[in-house]
Amino acid sequence: LTACSVSDLRNREVHEVAWSPDSTWMVAACVDGTTRIFDVARATLMWVLGNEWNSGVTRWRKGAISAKFLPCGKRVAVTTRNADIGGDPAEGDSIAIAGPHFYMSEYWNVLENRRTEADLPGDANAPLHSVLHLLAALELHCAPGEEAGLRQLACWVKNSTADLAMSDRMCKCSEQLPPLPQTRFLGQVQAAQLWSCLEVASFQGSPRPLCWLINYVIETDDPVLLEKSLHFLLSLHQWSTQLRSPLLPPIPWPAQDETTGVLRTWRFGPWQEVWRPHFELGARYRLPGYVTTYPDRDLAACGKDCAGWSIEWCFEFTRHESFPPLYVDLPPPAEEPLHVLLDGKGEFILTPYTVVEVVDAAWDQQPHRITLRLQSEPGQSPVDLPVGPLSGALNSPATNRFRHFTSTFHLLPKNHCTSCWTERASSF
Repeated sequence: LTACSVSDLRNREVHEVAWSPDSTWMVAACVDGTTRIFDVARATLMWVLGNEWNSGVTRWRKGAISAKFLPCGKRVAVTTRNADIGGDPAEGDSIAIAGPHFYMSEYWNVLENRRTEADLPGDANAPLHSVLHLLAALELHCAPGEEAGLRQLACWVKNSTADLAMSDRMCKCSEQLPPLPQTRFLGQVQAAQLWSCLEVASFQGSPRPLCWLINYVIETDDPVLLEKSLHFLLSLHQWSTQLRSPLLPPIPWPAQDETTGVLRTWRFGPWQEVWRPHFELGARYRLPGYVTTYPDRDLAACGKDCAGWSIEWCFEFTRHESFPPLYVDLPPPAEEPLHVLLDGKGEFILTPYTVVEVVDAAWDQQPHRITLRLQSEPGQSPVDLPVGPLSGALNSPATNRFRHFTSTFHLLPKNHCTSCWTERASSF
């Protein structure tokens, strides 16, 4: 523990200590029955799983005897001995998987049963107001001295974004719509402009664009931040491929594979080797935030030699997915008509918690290539699906990331090798 001195463990009996794959988190399995998760950089206790139930002279044989991070770095497998969790403790150890999942997330709670017609006000600037409220709320989450940068970003967004949605050419383009659908359409266009905003603000030590901050909200799963973002999220989701406005040009779908019938989009980016065990063939998981992809592979590589990137992601899907992607057209510059830049220049965006399956992984090439297939809801319980390591806000300090236990517990027979079981759990 010399690398991470934490006061919470000084007088606490511990069975086991383990580090996350990227060494940013530490978990301690304690004799008292609790499992404690620490932010290594700040040497701070972030969350406590379970209650202090174990004491007495025989306590060393019981409690939370093991805790390990799964390869995704977002889940913890906790082995508890002789505690009445999910079954008869005399039958052996119990293993629970703690970590974020869709149906217990604040994202699901906030957006469940929310519909554009009922929850989005008749104001074309509703997405802008939502983002401004969010940026103000993020001042409580930023590092000291970064508040001014968030306020400058808010001023820039306010001065530049409202102009497009309320411009004469946008109103003329949508004038055939009734008043309320017209304001919703203008808000949809405004949400696209906000999403593609290139201005940045310093946040937690690095320059961050607005799209990164939105993914930070998704990953931290903070209910206050999600409520502030609601009108922006509802407007952005109007870009669903299944909700395409007739005022917009047809979606420039990628070429369809003649053999399998699938469509493919790409993105390139950095890679951490500790993620590799998470991407075994057949593994299923949920995306942790919005993931931008491109129908043109060269465009995804930023027009440069793709050897400069560490990983190539290929996404396969059809036109009729249960969780369809968004297709967001890039906003046109002021001097050009609306349709000019909307022809094949947009982005396919996968929404948070989309289910994907690893169908191919090529490790013998540079950059590595991983192919993910979008899935409908799998037959297994949705809470058994982990949240995968793929988002713009991957390394954000998500203080709530371990606060939900899954609803399933695994009971092991006596003398079973719990460490072997935990290794097998890496496919979750």
